[in-house]
Amino acid sequence: MAAKDPRHDTGEGQEEPRVAATDELHDTALHEEIELVGQLVVAATSTPHRLSQREIDKVLGVEREG
Repeated sequence: MAAKDPRHDTGEGQEEPRVAATDELHDTALHEEIELVGQLVVAATSTPHRLSQREIDKVLGVEREG
């Protein structure tokens, strides 16, 4: 008998259902945030100076008022 995976144990002797490896879960907001963080990392590592707020806003596509 295989050992139970503690990450799926509900603590009541039952296991939570597992998602098959072929199923995909999509969280659009999380995906978009990861993309933005990636863009910031690329921008930050490609410049020798600390990014200004204006440069960060440009990378993120934020339009500043005023």
